[in-house]
Amino acid sequence: MCESKPGPDLIVEIEQFLFREARLLDEERYQEWLDLLSEGDGFEYWMPVIESRDRRDPVPAYERGRLAIIETDDKRELAVRAKALEDPANLAQNPPTLHMHLVCNVEVECTDDPHAFRVHSVVLYFAGRYRGSEDVSFALHARREDLLRRGHDGLLRIARRTILLRHTILPTGALTTFL
Repeated sequence: MCESKPGPDLIVEIEQFLFREARLLDEERYQEWLDLLSEGDGFEYWMPVIESRDRRDPVPAYERGRLAIIETDDKRELAVRAKALEDPANLAQNPPTLHMHLVCNVEVECTDDPHAFRVHSVVLYFAGRYRGSEDVSFALHARREDLLRRGHDGLLRIARRTILLRHTILPTGALTTFL
Protein backbone atom coordinates (compact mmCIF):
# COMPACT_ATOMS: atom_id res chain seq x y z
CA MET A 1 0.00 0.00 0.00
CA CYS A 2 1.09 3.54 -0.68
CA GLU A 3 -0.45 6.41 1.25
CA SER A 4 1.37 9.58 0.19
CA LYS A 5 5.06 8.76 -0.03
CA PRO A 6 6.40 5.31 -0.95
CA GLY A 7 8.37 3.61 1.79
CA PRO A 8 11.80 2.02 1.34
CA ASP A 9 10.41 -1.55 1.26
CA LEU A 10 8.03 -0.68 -1.59
CA ILE A 11 10.78 1.09 -3.53
CA VAL A 12 13.10 -1.94 -3.23
CA GLU A 13 10.25 -4.29 -4.24
CA ILE A 14 9.55 -2.23 -7.37
CA GLU A 15 13.24 -1.93 -8.26
CA GLN A 16 13.64 -5.71 -7.92
CA PHE A 17 10.56 -6.20 -10.12
CA LEU A 18 12.11 -4.01 -12.85
CA PHE A 19 15.52 -5.70 -12.54
CA ARG A 20 13.92 -9.14 -12.86
CA GLU A 21 11.96 -7.96 -15.90
CA ALA A 22 15.24 -6.79 -17.51
CA ARG A 23 16.85 -10.19 -16.86
CA LEU A 24 13.90 -12.05 -18.38
CA LEU A 25 14.18 -9.91 -21.52
CA ASP A 26 17.97 -10.41 -21.66
CA GLU A 27 17.46 -14.17 -21.47
CA GLU A 28 14.64 -14.07 -24.05
CA ARG A 29 12.21 -15.61 -21.58
CA TYR A 30 9.33 -13.82 -23.24
CA GLN A 31 6.50 -15.99 -21.91
CA GLU A 32 7.62 -15.28 -18.34
CA TRP A 33 7.94 -11.60 -19.25
CA LEU A 34 4.37 -11.59 -20.57
CA ASP A 35 3.24 -12.88 -17.16
CA LEU A 36 4.47 -9.57 -15.70
CA LEU A 37 1.89 -7.68 -17.78
CA SER A 38 -1.63 -7.16 -16.49
CA GLU A 39 -4.69 -8.49 -18.28
CA GLY A 40 -7.79 -6.64 -19.38
CA ASP A 41 -9.03 -3.09 -19.23
CA GLY A 42 -6.53 -0.30 -19.01
CA PHE A 43 -3.52 -2.25 -20.28
CA GLU A 44 -1.39 -0.19 -22.64
CA TYR A 45 2.11 -0.45 -24.12
CA TRP A 46 3.17 2.60 -26.13
CA MET A 47 6.49 3.45 -27.78
CA PRO A 48 6.00 6.49 -30.03
CA VAL A 49 8.33 7.68 -32.75
CA ILE A 50 9.93 10.95 -31.67
CA GLU A 51 9.84 13.68 -34.30
CA SER A 52 12.59 16.28 -34.05
CA ARG A 53 10.81 19.64 -34.06
CA ASP A 54 11.64 23.30 -33.56
CA ARG A 55 10.98 24.37 -29.96
CA ARG A 56 8.44 26.94 -31.22
CA ASP A 57 6.46 24.33 -33.16
CA PRO A 58 3.07 23.84 -31.45
CA VAL A 59 2.95 20.19 -32.57
CA PRO A 60 4.50 17.97 -29.87
CA ALA A 61 7.44 15.67 -30.63
CA TYR A 62 5.14 12.70 -29.99
CA GLU A 63 1.47 12.20 -29.30
CA ARG A 64 -1.05 9.39 -29.28
CA GLY A 65 -2.53 8.44 -32.62
CA ARG A 66 0.56 9.48 -34.58
CA LEU A 67 3.55 7.38 -35.55
CA ALA A 68 4.49 4.64 -33.09
CA ILE A 69 6.93 1.75 -33.06
CA ILE A 70 4.55 -0.16 -30.81
CA GLU A 71 1.11 1.00 -29.69
CA THR A 72 -1.26 -1.57 -28.29
CA ASP A 73 -3.86 -2.10 -25.61
CA ASP A 74 -3.86 -5.84 -26.22
CA LYS A 75 -1.41 -8.10 -24.42
CA ARG A 76 -2.07 -10.77 -27.07
CA GLU A 77 -0.47 -8.53 -29.71
CA LEU A 78 2.73 -8.44 -27.64
CA ALA A 79 2.51 -12.24 -27.27
CA VAL A 80 2.46 -12.58 -31.08
CA ARG A 81 5.58 -10.39 -31.32
CA ALA A 82 7.27 -12.45 -28.60
CA LYS A 83 6.45 -15.71 -30.37
CA ALA A 84 7.97 -14.36 -33.60
CA LEU A 85 11.17 -13.42 -31.75
CA GLU A 86 11.41 -16.97 -30.34
CA ASP A 87 10.82 -18.71 -33.68
CA PRO A 88 13.99 -20.55 -34.82
CA ALA A 89 12.95 -19.94 -38.45
CA ASN A 90 13.02 -16.15 -37.88
CA LEU A 91 15.99 -15.12 -40.02
CA ALA A 92 16.15 -11.71 -38.33
CA GLN A 93 17.11 -13.55 -35.13
CA ASN A 94 19.50 -16.12 -36.56
CA PRO A 95 22.10 -15.90 -35.15
CA PRO A 96 20.31 -14.54 -32.09
CA THR A 97 20.87 -11.04 -30.78
CA LEU A 98 22.68 -10.78 -27.45
CA HIS A 99 20.66 -8.43 -25.25
CA MET A 100 21.42 -6.35 -22.17
CA HIS A 101 18.79 -4.15 -20.53
CA LEU A 102 20.00 -1.82 -17.78
CA VAL A 103 17.37 -0.10 -15.64
CA CYS A 104 18.30 2.89 -13.51
CA ASN A 105 17.03 6.20 -12.08
CA VAL A 106 13.95 4.49 -10.67
CA GLU A 107 11.44 6.82 -9.02
CA VAL A 108 8.23 5.59 -7.39
CA GLU A 109 5.13 7.73 -6.85
CA CYS A 110 1.87 6.92 -5.10
CA THR A 111 -1.42 7.26 -6.98
CA ASP A 112 -5.03 7.67 -5.87
CA ASP A 113 -5.30 3.87 -5.97
CA PRO A 114 -3.40 2.40 -2.98
CA HIS A 115 -2.56 -0.69 -5.09
CA ALA A 116 -1.17 1.22 -8.11
CA PHE A 117 2.17 2.99 -8.42
CA ARG A 118 3.56 5.36 -11.04
CA VAL A 119 7.17 4.43 -11.77
CA HIS A 120 9.65 6.49 -13.77
CA SER A 121 12.87 4.86 -14.97
CA VAL A 122 15.61 5.04 -17.54
CA VAL A 123 16.42 1.97 -19.62
CA LEU A 124 19.66 1.49 -21.53
CA TYR A 125 19.58 -1.32 -24.05
CA PHE A 126 22.67 -2.81 -25.64
CA ALA A 127 22.51 -5.37 -28.42
CA GLY A 128 25.16 -7.26 -30.29
CA ARG A 129 25.21 -9.98 -32.89
CA TYR A 130 27.60 -11.56 -35.28
CA ARG A 131 26.54 -11.20 -38.90
CA GLY A 132 28.80 -12.78 -41.49
CA SER A 133 32.30 -11.59 -40.69
CA GLU A 134 31.32 -8.52 -38.71
CA ASP A 135 30.24 -7.83 -35.17
CA VAL A 136 27.22 -5.51 -35.19
CA SER A 137 26.29 -3.72 -31.99
CA PHE A 138 24.16 -0.76 -31.03
CA ALA A 139 22.63 0.96 -28.03
CA LEU A 140 19.24 2.51 -27.31
CA HIS A 141 18.28 4.70 -24.39
CA ALA A 142 14.82 5.69 -23.26
CA ARG A 143 12.75 7.08 -20.44
CA ARG A 144 9.87 4.95 -19.25
CA GLU A 145 6.75 5.71 -17.29
CA ASP A 146 4.96 2.68 -15.94
CA LEU A 147 1.81 2.15 -13.97
CA LEU A 148 2.35 -0.93 -11.82
CA ARG A 149 -0.67 -2.47 -10.15
CA ARG A 150 -0.75 -5.06 -7.38
CA GLY A 151 -3.17 -7.85 -8.27
CA HIS A 152 -5.45 -9.89 -6.01
CA ASP A 153 -2.61 -12.42 -5.75
CA GLY A 154 -0.38 -9.71 -4.24
CA LEU A 155 1.97 -9.62 -7.26
CA LEU A 156 2.96 -6.49 -9.15
CA ARG A 157 2.15 -6.29 -12.85
CA ILE A 158 2.67 -3.67 -15.55
CA ALA A 159 -0.70 -2.09 -16.35
CA ARG A 160 0.64 0.70 -18.56
CA ARG A 161 4.02 1.46 -20.08
CA THR A 162 5.12 4.48 -22.07
CA ILE A 163 8.60 4.30 -23.60
CA LEU A 164 10.11 7.54 -24.86
CA LEU A 165 13.18 6.72 -26.92
CA ARG A 166 15.87 9.37 -26.98
CA HIS A 167 16.52 8.72 -30.66
CA THR A 168 14.91 10.31 -33.69
CA ILE A 169 16.45 7.62 -35.91
CA LEU A 170 16.84 4.04 -34.68
CA PRO A 171 20.43 2.81 -34.97
CA THR A 172 19.05 -0.53 -36.18
CA GLY A 173 16.62 -1.47 -38.92
CA ALA A 174 14.25 -3.30 -36.57
CA LEU A 175 13.68 -3.45 -32.86
CA THR A 176 14.00 -7.09 -31.83
CA THR A 177 13.20 -6.82 -28.16
CA PHE A 178 10.89 -5.08 -25.73
CA LEU A 179 11.93 -2.15 -23.58
